[in-house]
Amino acid sequence: MNADPLTIAYIAIGARDMLREARKEQRHGGPYVDLSSFNGELGLIDMCVKHAARLDELAAQNAEQFTGVFVYDVAEVFGAAVAQRLLNGLDLPIDDLAKDLIEEVCK
Repeated sequence: MNADPLTIAYIAIGARDMLREARKEQRHGGPYVDLSSFNGELGLIDMCVKHAARLDELAAQNAEQFTGVFVYDVAEVFGAAVAQRLLNGLDLPIDDLAKDLIEEVCK
């Protein structure tokens, strides 16, 4: 399954917005935002959007129950969460994260 271009776009938007917020916090004494292990911002965004097809797959399994706007309610939030986890060096339980976000919107 190929990823929907809007899923890719909104994952990137969520990741970019999270990164902007992290950089803003850094300017005000927060932790240093180190992108060197990702080869910069583009590498971080690429690592986030590579999960778009799987996110679309999982969403399709719940399409009948879905009550929100997928790209706003799931893809964008997913992008921010994945970027945050990557920056924090945490494991990426992509399916669990995606399923939790989709389940929340299907309530």
